[in-house]
Amino acid sequence: MKHAIIYTLTAMLLTAAAGCSRDAAADAPAPAGADSIALRITVSTPDTQAPASRAMTAAGESAVDDLLVMLFTPAEDGTSPATLFKTVEATGLEATAGGYSFDARIGVEPGKTPDHLVLVTVANAASRATDLPDVGSTYEAVRQALSAAAPAATDTRLTMWGIATPPVDTSLRAQGLGITLLRDRARVTFSTDTGKVPPTLFIPADMRVWKASTRMALIPDPANISGTKATAPTIPDGNANTATPQCDLTAENPRLYIAEADVLMGGKGDPDDENRLSRPAIIIGGYYRGATQQCYYRVDFKRGESLIDVLRNHSYNITVTAVNGPGEETPDAAYNSIVASIDATITTWEDIDNDGAFDGANWIAMPRQISLPGNAGAEASVQFSSNVPLSTWEMAWGDKNATWESLNFVTSDKLVDAENLFAVQFVTGDDGSTMLTVTTLTDLPDDTESLTRQLYINVTPRLRVVVNVVQSSADSAGGHTPWDDQIVHGTV
Repeated sequence: MKHAIIYTLTAMLLTAAAGCSRDAAADAPAPAGADSIALRITVSTPDTQAPASRAMTAAGESAVDDLLVMLFTPAEDGTSPATLFKTVEATGLEATAGGYSFDARIGVEPGKTPDHLVLVTVANAASRATDLPDVGSTYEAVRQALSAAAPAATDTRLTMWGIATPPVDTSLRAQGLGITLLRDRARVTFSTDTGKVPPTLFIPADMRVWKASTRMALIPDPANISGTKATAPTIPDGNANTATPQCDLTAENPRLYIAEADVLMGGKGDPDDENRLSRPAIIIGGYYRGATQQCYYRVDFKRGESLIDVLRNHSYNITVTAVNGPGEETPDAAYNSIVASIDATITTWEDIDNDGAFDGANWIAMPRQISLPGNAGAEASVQFSSNVPLSTWEMAWGDKNATWESLNFVTSDKLVDAENLFAVQFVTGDDGSTMLTVTTLTDLPDDTESLTRQLYINVTPRLRVVVNVVQSSADSAGGHTPWDDQIVHGTV
């Protein structure tokens, strides 16, 4: 009997706003006369595997120094925050695997405390949330109050927001909650495909965002959060598209942190519409063919030929793939130019984890472990994403120095390991997607708990991933949800 385990590559939840689980073991009915609720809350912070800038370390992108805990009465849907009921103190903050834990206590007044309360937490807001509206204010009023100037290059902490779903049940006096946090800003990184753009052709010098947002919302409008990710920007009152954040591309791991931005501006995504000279855009500066005078190029935030908004907790990773001529003399001239002189690919993702590999020009997203049961004939299929065609991939079992082989997707070739334990092949799923399928060829011996083999995949000569394939007596039927990648091609 075949045992199929499907691992889907859908939206990555490490950075989501709405994920939450209730620790049922910690819930307890309210005893007679009890007047407070004890909460133990665990917040999962967004992960980051990419090297960070000098100002913002990799740990700093997910660090929590303080927490603001707010309780709201529920809106009509029962889960969204409506009006501010009270704020409570977070105590006992401690780091845990993948996040932080803290305690909070809610006072209960019979006849005055609602049956349910929506808990919203904001991390690293102590220096910014200094003037909260009064109790009874709407969530929208709180959101407008919790805004700040656009990110600065000297920032060492990011504000992060999370909301507990389902709400707190005020009939229970001891509860455990889990909340996943969402960063308040976007990130822009840069690289050059030196195989196509050698230093003799172009040397990058700096990157800036022209007409970036001047203010950012520390907490989002829940209507702009779908399930686990931002789908539209939350723009606070008082914002203007006049900021010009900049970074040095000669520094190690150059990057910019920017506020969310409305790039579409009510349009349908046409880069040449009437808002071309009003929307944010990326300006790349550098030296063309050994020139001593720097020139500049415009790159729009686009997916294919359509514009995309700048969203919180998204990373926009720019790779220059061609420079077709000299740029403009000034950043302003480049912003206003309509001449196509540079090609760039922008890869966007919600976050980065160990399932995504990126060599500066090419990328792959694939689970790094495939688990199968102990019987022969079991299958595990994993979906993957990459910008490199399958025809160029090479694979080998067990040894990076082994003979590499290419699999023909059309004929469904199989690659079998030397000990005849596993076979791997490309297959087409029911939904038409391409999957990598591993099949067990023998039963696991009775005296063996598990067997592991490594599948080496060369996507390109510079981009390699290793997948651990495990056959175990324990029937593993779990799933894995890595990041949801989208490829954005921009030609300017």
